[in-house]
Amino acid sequence: MDAHHPVVTVDIDSDQPVEARVSLEHWRTKRRKLKGPEAHSAYGLLPAGGESVVVEPIFVEPDTIMTGQRNRVVWYHRNERSIWQANLQLQALEDVTEDQADPLFHRTFGALIQGEGLIRQSDTTLKSAEPANRIPVAVYALTAQTETAGAWLTQLEANAQHIGALSRDQRLIVHRAWWKAFWERSHIRISTKNDKDRKVLENINFGYILQRWINACGGRGKLPIKAAYLGLAQATGMWTSSFMPHSQYSRHR
Repeated sequence: MDAHHPVVTVDIDSDQPVEARVSLEHWRTKRRKLKGPEAHSAYGLLPAGGESVVVEPIFVEPDTIMTGQRNRVVWYHRNERSIWQANLQLQALEDVTEDQADPLFHRTFGALIQGEGLIRQSDTTLKSAEPANRIPVAVYALTAQTETAGAWLTQLEANAQHIGALSRDQRLIVHRAWWKAFWERSHIRISTKNDKDRKVLENINFGYILQRWINACGGRGKLPIKAAYLGLAQATGMWTSSFMPHSQYSRHR
C-alpha cells in the first residue's frame, strides 16, 4: 500500500515462469436488511425507544461490478440514498442540515485492478496471458463524491494513469522512507521482569503499535480517524462495556 498514492501494489517474482489469477471477492452482492448483531455497525440509527421520528429499517446496498472491461476489473459502491439527515434528526440536530451539504449522498468508493501481462477472464477475474517470471499487479482505489458514477470512473482512470506512469522503484524508495521516519518518530514499549505479566504486556505493546499503524493509515485524509480505542481493545482482548460509547443510550430524542 503506497504511503503517498492510493494504490496497492502486488509484485510476483519467481525463478520459474508462473501464471497468476487475480479475482475480486465482493460480499455486498444484493440488497438486504441488517439485523441482529450485524446491525450494531449502524447503531446510531437503531431505535432506542421513545423516538418522536420514524426509525426506518437499515438496508445495505449491493456493489456494482462493471461489465465488459478490457483487461481490468472495476467495482464500486455508490450511495444513491443517504442516512445523513435521518441520523441528525434522531439526535435532534436537523437544523444542521439547513446550511450544510450531505457528505454521504453520491459518495462512491471502489477500485480498478490491472496488471502487466494479465488479461480478462471474467468481469471479476484477470489471468496471465502466458507464464512469466515477474507479474506486477496494481489496485487503484478512489473515494469521491461525484454527480455520476461515470464522473467517478473518469477520475479513477486519471489517477491510475498518473500513478502508473511513475517509477515503481522510486515509489517504493519514497514509501519506505516515509514509514521509516514514522516508526522512528517515537517509541513506547512496556516491559516487565515478571513472567506471568509478560503475555499481557506483549498484547498491550502489540495493541499500541497496531493503533499507531491505524492512525498513520487513516489520519492523513479529510475525515476524522475512527475511534482510537478499537485497535487496543481488539488486540488485547479487553473489549468490555467501558470501551463502548455511552452516547448510544442517549442519542435519540
